[in-house]
Amino acid sequence: MLTPDVRRLKPRNLSFDRRQIMWLGYNAPVRYFGVSSRRFKSALLCVGMGLGIVLSSACSFSGRSRVPQDLSKPAPTPVVAEAVVPPAPPDATRGAKIYEEKCAACHGAAGDGNGPQAAAIRAQGKQVANLIDPAKNRAVKPSDWYQVVSNGRLQNLMPLFSGSLKPQERWDVLAYTWALGTRPNNISAGKTLFEAQCVQCHTTASLGKPEILARSALNDTLAAMAKGEHHRANAQLTEAQRGYLTDYVRSLAYQYADPVAIKDAALKGDGILAWQVSNQTPGARLQPNLPVTLHVYDATSEVFTRTAVTSDNGLAQFSQLPARRDYFYEPEIVYNGARFFGAPAQITTTNLAPRPFAIYEVTNDASVISISDFHYFVQDADEGKLSIAEVYSVDNRSDRAYVAKTLQSLRFALPSDATNIRFDGPGIGARFMRDGDILIDMDAVIPGARASSLTLIYDIPYRNNKIIEREMFYPLQKWDVVLPSKELRATGAGLVDRGPQQVQNTTFNLFVADKGLVAAGKIRFELIGQPRAAAVPGSDNLSIGIGVGLLVLSLGLLYLAVLRGRVLRAGVSPAISGDKVVRQALLQAVADLDDDFEAGKLAEADYHQQREALLSHLAPLKKGKNK
Repeated sequence: MLTPDVRRLKPRNLSFDRRQIMWLGYNAPVRYFGVSSRRFKSALLCVGMGLGIVLSSACSFSGRSRVPQDLSKPAPTPVVAEAVVPPAPPDATRGAKIYEEKCAACHGAAGDGNGPQAAAIRAQGKQVANLIDPAKNRAVKPSDWYQVVSNGRLQNLMPLFSGSLKPQERWDVLAYTWALGTRPNNISAGKTLFEAQCVQCHTTASLGKPEILARSALNDTLAAMAKGEHHRANAQLTEAQRGYLTDYVRSLAYQYADPVAIKDAALKGDGILAWQVSNQTPGARLQPNLPVTLHVYDATSEVFTRTAVTSDNGLAQFSQLPARRDYFYEPEIVYNGARFFGAPAQITTTNLAPRPFAIYEVTNDASVISISDFHYFVQDADEGKLSIAEVYSVDNRSDRAYVAKTLQSLRFALPSDATNIRFDGPGIGARFMRDGDILIDMDAVIPGARASSLTLIYDIPYRNNKIIEREMFYPLQKWDVVLPSKELRATGAGLVDRGPQQVQNTTFNLFVADKGLVAAGKIRFELIGQPRAAAVPGSDNLSIGIGVGLLVLSLGLLYLAVLRGRVLRAGVSPAISGDKVVRQALLQAVADLDDDFEAGKLAEADYHQQREALLSHLAPLKKGKNK
């Protein structure tokens, strides 16, 4: 399926082995893969238990920093007994990267307390500090802020960083928060005032001592400026001018840098990426000067974009890219109303060979589309409710990309009684539109078998039995029903009970239809029985996600649907649920591969081959907000 963007999530506290990832041999990019290892099961247990804590605290913290499970009473805050004087002048530029990794998720990129995880914290009645609030910023001593960073505020779900950050790093990240609340022109104006009114008595060296920085709040400095006859001139300054002066005085004790300039510098480097664009429709010629947009993502969202145009021979090249290990790059071309995407890449050297990027001519003929596989999976049973995952694999039999005349593509029916509708990947407003009970896919479908895939997840009411009707807008080649327990059965004309299927200590029941639909129409069957509620996530039943994944060739690509359902059932926010956990595993595998190569454990040829295989299958997702 053509998928516009990639969400890269690179966990820092989960450990996955790249050798435990089994890729499917499809020609087109697919969204799922099976995993088989005790280590991955352990990681899933960590997801089920640890991510719930991470999301509730919503801060990026070291594995050694733990939020107590019982939050009904504030836990006692451990005190770090150490000096609160900076070992060296704090540096805002060094602190910027630490802030991005450890603090921005809660406190926001701007420091205003509106990070993507802040809402989850406030929903629990907790607070997220606005670090650039002038009243608070000027009233608190830097040494007090340092203690908060070191010891945390567990009553507000803020972890301690004394175990994951060195003292100098804690001071550096504080310096960046000060810079966030200080504009460069404030510093310039303050310097002018200082040189006009203060240099007769004070030197920059005397005011820029670390101990003065640590113990003096800006309000303390402001009060000192008004004391004594020699400070009479300061009384004539406006409140804004006195603020400029105190900002400048503080900057004497740390390395100030404009946050905008820091971010701009982080977006530049010596990396080069290129894609060789080709039109894969037989007989078609590639047009020159096609605009190409390069989307750049970090672990949480899109960071920035770059644009270029193809040369006469179809080469699109981007230079001066930051070669960061947590950045992923994905090119996009809009051609004849269809959006085409090249394989996402990372920069491992300063100059990489061009990667292939295929585009196609477009057809509006829906007769080229069929559904090769449809899997109806009951992934969880609860009181009066079933959680359903539907997995579709779509074929495009033509040599052109399919887009409807409305520049939309596929249509899927939604059950009229479905609630809590969600997707593997982006949902309504990103990849899909909803028109009543019709789901409209806005992605084009490239040529090939299983060129497009969709996992639709929802809940339906259920008591003892239910007639299931699913409308298909395209011919359907084969379909089946997968049930988690023997207490639940599927019956219907042409539906054959294949009995229990055993994979890695996991048992599920399979019902296979003896024929598909030669044209658009409905499939119909009945669910009978009242299954027991699914086991609590983290138990042995969690391995069903792994087991079903191993049967992808016969049962379809269900692993992700199972995993996502289990994580959602555990109360984990959809923002970091199944699909993203799997992508975390993939991205961690890439990082582990890089580490092994740098450590000399892999030959260069093997390294590049394995890395390209991982990146070529990196499941792409649409752009959307990770809030």
